[in-house]
Amino acid sequence: MKNPRFIVVFVSLIVLLMSITWTDDARANVWDRKTEFSINQPLRVPGNVVLPPGEYIIKVSDPTAPRLVTIMDKNEVKTYTTFFATAQELRKPVDEVRLLLGESPEGTPEQLRAWFYPGLNKAFEFPMISPGATQQPANSN
Repeated sequence: MKNPRFIVVFVSLIVLLMSITWTDDARANVWDRKTEFSINQPLRVPGNVVLPPGEYIIKVSDPTAPRLVTIMDKNEVKTYTTFFATAQELRKPVDEVRLLLGESPEGTPEQLRAWFYPGLNKAFEFPMISPGATQQPANSN
């Protein structure tokens, strides 16, 4: 029979090792990278949609298509746009969520350019909208 003290130490080491190596990617429902954000001025997003000031959710739509991104209202009832992002390699993962805005022609809303999610070595880079494209205002209904 094994020494009971040995078994306790062995199990404790396994639990410690698991807790050290456990990552966000191993937890349930983190695959979608759900991020809440607020804006205080109109913002153009892929799909040539202009979001009015308000609160929104951005997340990965499907675990089998990790670059398919959706932007929805804060209650996740209305989808404003769904699009494929491009993976942009990062030298070092970011510590917090970041949304990068791109320049726009004067008098037009800024564009959402990229989304950085903590712990990832890739950012989600969004397709840019040509300056001459017609804007589609998002309905807030």
